[in-house]
Amino acid sequence: MTPVQLKQTNILFNQLEYLEKQDSLNNQLITYYVDWTSKLEEKDSLRQNSVEELNKQISSMDDIITTLKDNNIKLSKQKEIATNFAIGGGITSVCLILLLVLL
Repeated sequence: MTPVQLKQTNILFNQLEYLEKQDSLNNQLITYYVDWTSKLEEKDSLRQNSVEELNKQISSMDDIITTLKDNNIKLSKQKEIATNFAIGGGITSVCLILLLVLL
């Protein structure tokens, strides 16, 4: 083996050693990224479940608000009718009392 061949062989072995280290690091990174991705997907799944639950609560609350608005409208109408009846009945009562007093 000539000195040039020996030098080339040495360079090749050094390059091989470097590539083996790089491959090992790359494999570790891949493992890390796979684990990280898995954890992120799990968190995302939990957040999606939370979003779905919150959307259900919002829908339920919207239904309750609609019902309360409808009830409020009905009660307002009933109050208006009762107020008008009380005012009308009060005026009628006053008129009857005046008639009785005058007679």
